[in-house]
Amino acid sequence: MFLKQEMVNYTIIMEWIGIEKLQPDSFGFIYKITELSTGKQYIGKKQLVSIRTKVIAEKKRKVKSESDWKKYYSSNEYLKKHPNKEDLKREILYGCKSKGELNYCETKELFKNDVLESDLWLNENIASRYFKKNVLKYR
Repeated sequence: MFLKQEMVNYTIIMEWIGIEKLQPDSFGFIYKITELSTGKQYIGKKQLVSIRTKVIAEKKRKVKSESDWKKYYSSNEYLKKHPNKEDLKREILYGCKSKGELNYCETKELFKNDVLESDLWLNENIASRYFKKNVLKYR
């Protein structure tokens, strides 16, 4: 769809490890960011396509465009404000073909890696429903 061969240039390959795992029809991907200096990690999802509703000729239309995935550093505030982006390793774990698959795979990876039960992980919640602050009480 929006992942075309001409987009895959040297800079993007250096910034995202595993870009070859994405297919032309990928809707998004599951990623892991590692802070090299501390070993702390974050798992998340990112859509390749941004779908917005716009009013065109007095009618609402869904418009697709490429998302900001090339420059994306997570929704995690700590990673977004990280002063040294070279200390962050961005890795694509695998691509997903739909929004439903993307949501499922992210949730599966988060539970599989016990991200709420370890201080190694920067993730604070799973699906905005399960929170690290609640889980850590019971360790």
